Amino acid sequence: MKSLVRLFLVLTLFVVSALPAMAQLKIYGIGTESQIKELPPEEVVEPRLSPFLDSVLYSINLNTGTPTEIGTINGYTRCTGLDIHPDTGEFFAVCEKIEENGVDPILLTRNGLFNSYLLILDPNTGQATEIGSLELGRGDFVSDISFRSDGTLFAHLNGEGNALEAENTTNTVSANSLAIINTQTGNLTVLGPTGSDDTWSAIGFNGMDTLFQCTDNRNTPGAINILNQTTGNATFIDNLIYPPEFIIGDNIIGSKDFDGIGDFFAVLAHLGNGIGPEATTNGIENGNFLVTIDQFNGDIDVIGFIADETNQFAALVVRGEQLVAEVPTLSEYGLIATVVMLLGVAVVFLRRRQAKLEI
Repeated sequence: MKSLVRLFLVLTLFVVSALPAMAQLKIYGIGTESQIKELPPEEVVEPRLSPFLDSVLYSINLNTGTPTEIGTINGYTRCTGLDIHPDTGEFFAVCEKIEENGVDPILLTRNGLFNSYLLILDPNTGQATEIGSLELGRGDFVSDISFRSDGTLFAHLNGEGNALEAENTTNTVSANSLAIINTQTGNLTVLGPTGSDDTWSAIGFNGMDTLFQCTDNRNTPGAINILNQTTGNATFIDNLIYPPEFIIGDNIIGSKDFDGIGDFFAVLAHLGNGIGPEATTNGIENGNFLVTIDQFNGDIDVIGFIADETNQFAALVVRGEQLVAEVPTLSEYGLIATVVMLLGVAVVFLRRRQAKLEI
């Protein structure tokens, strides 16, 4: 009997060794800091925001929200989209060029084309390789991006929200649309309006390739919608359910990505009463928070604080990494052959044992 037990233990070991290595989740985000620049009294009455700094790629602790700097995305700023290609594993991002960024904290157009670019980022250093300009018209900007499982890159577009840009926008200044970005050229094709109206939306595919949109609560209550991947049209699912301490003030889901199980990880940007990192009247600090969002009912749970509102975290992605990088595994046919061989040995063993008992 002991020999038989040992045989089955060996068989179990081979089967387990043929399974893929377990994976753990790792969250990446892009932050873009603004700086306060003191100007002489003759130039401006009070301090104002100067151009944004180079964006920075971070890893974000999924249990606390604490960011750890990986590297600077040199030459690019105000990144508003980040996702990983499902086939190649490459990190794609949408950012502005810092040399084209204006002195005012608004998104500018250049000859009717919006100055935003598709990049590939090195996840270990943050170094960027430029693919091409998105050449957005209409005074719009990309608020988030998400890959479908077949490698198609979708982008969500929001209107600039500035009255000066209204004449360049075919929709209202706060309307939004769904688009597809060519990952080889950066060329963007608008599919159609979502029919929802806000100033910033995040999008993300779940494990069934359903595309979810989360709107902000500036004009209407924040909502979770499903977007038609052909027309862009939004179907309402439910209102976002903010924690009680976040109800007062503006809440923007800056970016989100599916955790591979049932929820989305996301960045929630909160701005309550007043400007600055000080606590608001509801006891919550202005800034960016790592949260999870239930894809079915819109329930939001806060994990932790990422950064104050002077550092815009508007791009986030979740990656599954193997806990064991190199695990010896059997091929499918090798596994079958091993099982058959071990079963054959077991049959021979049992027959011999039975023959001895009969004697």
